[in-house]
Amino acid sequence: MMEIRETIQPLERVNMPQRVSELIRDYISKNKLKAGDKLPAEKALAEMFNIGSRSVREGLKLLQARGFLEIQQGKGIFVAARWLHVYIQTLTNSLDMDNNNVNLLVQLMDVRKLLETAIVKQFAMCPLAEKLDAISGNLQKQKEACVQKNVKLFNSLDVEFHRLIVDSVNNTILSSLYRGLMDLLFVSFQKTLNTPEFLNESYGLHLKIFNAIKEKKPDRAFELMSKQIDISKKKLQKLISV
Repeated sequence: MMEIRETIQPLERVNMPQRVSELIRDYISKNKLKAGDKLPAEKALAEMFNIGSRSVREGLKLLQARGFLEIQQGKGIFVAARWLHVYIQTLTNSLDMDNNNVNLLVQLMDVRKLLETAIVKQFAMCPLAEKLDAISGNLQKQKEACVQKNVKLFNSLDVEFHRLIVDSVNNTILSSLYRGLMDLLFVSFQKTLNTPEFLNESYGLHLKIFNAIKEKKPDRAFELMSKQIDISKKKLQKLISV
């Protein structure tokens, strides 16, 4: 009788510094700590997570190196000023993304539609003068890029236009999330705005969105933003079918 031997897979070795860094980031998020807030001491963290002080120390050093924390000798451990932006950028970098992954860019259009339509509607309800001035300046540069048929410049101004709208509601998490996605967003614009005709079409829609905001027409702004993102999504879907 043949002996059946079961193959046993080796246990995955846990990277303790990485695991500790994740626990500390979760602690920051759950306790809603802000930039400059102080964390418990190394010993207290070790007791809290029920792990050794050495592992905690290595995890803290890892987070310091990545820009999440500031460790001040004799003063303590503090949340770094840019921790939220760094955290979201880390999440964005974890996406398996290359310039040819059009499917991921289509998914990005769905995320944009959920976020930007709601944001532009809120902004149009009570637009602030300084925010409108910034967008107006961006639109003037877009117009010049169209005249010059400068696709690369227009793409960067297009990203900035949408970022300015997101920043208009003064929500730190939304702004940081959007900045974390900006590289991905720029790739999508490169794929959909690659001819002078598309530049003029996009600029025209941007101008209509701006006017709807300025005239305090939230439903109109919502409709136009939705239309623009749908157009970009359809262009990306055509690239997939080719």
